[in-house]
Amino acid sequence: MTSSNPRLYFSLFAALIFISAILGLTLTTTLAWGVILAISLSATGFAYIGFDKSLARSQSLRVPELVLLTIALLGGTAGIFFGAHFFKHKTRKAYFQFILLLIFCAQLYLIRLFDIRLL
Repeated sequence: MTSSNPRLYFSLFAALIFISAILGLTLTTTLAWGVILAISLSATGFAYIGFDKSLARSQSLRVPELVLLTIALLGGTAGIFFGAHFFKHKTRKAYFQFILLLIFCAQLYLIRLFDIRLL
């Protein structure tokens, strides 16, 4: 990978947003770690959809969908979904919405299978 790889650049930027959200929540709340991680990933996904929408308007380099779907896969599905509808971005891309739905269903299945409790 070179330094001009957009996936690497946008992935590192997403990691920075995610870590900032974790630090902010950890320092200001007494929430459980599972909740902090879920909120941080969702906030990262929401922010990234908005960021990609602004990049689309300016017709500059775009956030690769692989980065957006990876954020969703890691647990930011809610943020990606609500961001897409809030910013009216990627809502007409049927394959993107379908993959997002598959990720969400798989996450629900795993939560149920392993009896994961966030609270």
